[in-house]
Amino acid sequence: MEKTKLNLSVAMVAAAAWLLGLYGGYVIAGILIGYVLLCEDSQVLKKACLRVLILMLTFSVAFTVINLLPNILELLYSFLRIFKVNIYLDFVHDIFNLLYSVVSLIKTVVFILMGIAAALNKNFKVPVLDSFIDKITA
Repeated sequence: MEKTKLNLSVAMVAAAAWLLGLYGGYVIAGILIGYVLLCEDSQVLKKACLRVLILMLTFSVAFTVINLLPNILELLYSFLRIFKVNIYLDFVHDIFNLLYSVVSLIKTVVFILMGIAAALNKNFKVPVLDSFIDKITA
């Protein structure tokens, strides 16, 4: 089994990166990912950490967009109230809350499954993500 410079299993460090990406937030996950990218030699571990980082950023952008759209609608509602037009669609906020919950569930499932796969030293192929990572690491 391949070891890191800290004498830890590569699989365990990759699994830790996935779980920190899910539960630890950007600071802790960023410290681990930064260490791996700067100090470790294992290309498998580096690619796993890049996957974590890219998926963290992707889900953050998705959550930002999902949260931004109701705010834009609220701005529009406020503008229309200036002209005594009262429109307020409660179901629109419910749709965005549902969408946020679905994306959050997908994120949790993906990160946990990828963390378990990394701990078992397995590697799920995500073609779009893997080709992007291959381009930036080449």
